[in-house]
Amino acid sequence: MKKEDINVTYYKRSTLLIVWSIIELLFLVFLFLTSYLFLFSCSKIIPRGPPSFQLKIQSDSIFAKNTFQLIQQGLKFATYLSNDLNIYINKTIPETYLQRLDSSYDNNLYQFNVFGFCRRNEFANVKNCYNGEGINVVTSFIQDLGMQLGNLTSQSDPKTVSAKLVTLFYDIINHVCSKEKSEVCVLRTYNCVAKAVQYVGILTLVSLGIAILASLVELVCYCIRGVPMNRAALAN
Repeated sequence: MKKEDINVTYYKRSTLLIVWSIIELLFLVFLFLTSYLFLFSCSKIIPRGPPSFQLKIQSDSIFAKNTFQLIQQGLKFATYLSNDLNIYINKTIPETYLQRLDSSYDNNLYQFNVFGFCRRNEFANVKNCYNGEGINVVTSFIQDLGMQLGNLTSQSDPKTVSAKLVTLFYDIINHVCSKEKSEVCVLRTYNCVAKAVQYVGILTLVSLGIAILASLVELVCYCIRGVPMNRAALAN
């Protein structure tokens, strides 16, 4: 009579593997929550939180004066170019509005992050938080500018004015750079980099989410079925 070895598979619960799976799951959840916090802080989703970087404009600095002048000229230029903004007053924005916009930037702290930014006053109170391309500083300023302009001109939806102003900025940059290369084309590269960073952030969250789901399924299987093991048996 010939004897043959037969491998029999059975399941056994392993306390060590269950504990390790729990630690792995908690670590992945911690990474996900930390990544989410650092990506979406300083936005409408999470107004409070650590910024990637921040800027403060002092009214008496040369930088502020140049910025305010650039804002005024940019607004005038934008209103002439875009018929869709619907914020014309005698085809230009009154100087009083521009002055009020200037004063709104004085001593404000801008905190930027990947998916948004916040503007805080000198008392550290949040005045406005936005979802958008936070690390794209130029676009962020334009977005905030459009929102303030929409409020000053009593628009029914200031967000629409802000969105159109940002779209106009992109269109101008793309139009200028499509004909000839110039220094302003650096802004288009900056726009692309900001978008790429956002895609990387989203991909990171999705990857961590999938890893958490896989770890959770693995833990449930360990708890219910146990770990597959082989045992040799003799058959005649």
